[in-house]
Amino acid sequence: MSVKAVRRGDVIVVDFSITYPQAGKRPALVVQNDHDNARMHNTIVAQITTNISRAHEATQLLIDRKHVDWVNSGLRAASVVNASALVTVPKDDFVRKIGALSAQTMKDIDHCPPGGGPARERSALRSPTRTLSPVSATLYSPYLAFA
Repeated sequence: MSVKAVRRGDVIVVDFSITYPQAGKRPALVVQNDHDNARMHNTIVAQITTNISRAHEATQLLIDRKHVDWVNSGLRAASVVNASALVTVPKDDFVRKIGALSAQTMKDIDHCPPGGGPARERSALRSPTRTLSPVSATLYSPYLAFA
């Protein structure tokens, strides 16, 4: 079963094995804005891992039993959303939706700078007005569709 309709903040299982065979199926967070999620075949996700050894770094956001979104996330073990591991993936590679993160947690994600650099206030991944963040400006500006 493939998931086609996704929203920013959805936690989904993605089959990365086509492009990253060693990765297999793993959870990811949809970070692309909903306007582009609705009209594009691909979407931008942040990889999620249970390797929480770098959870203290600015590029990581820990989701564990103490986190307000733990139950709704659908994650089974303490994990980090890795803002330095963003990937554009086709929706055909989505396996299923397992949960979602709140708007407040997505704001926290917006402030996780990719590569550990300084965070900015707004994210193009969040805003259909296309104000670029460090995430989109440095990694994905060639891939974002501007209407």
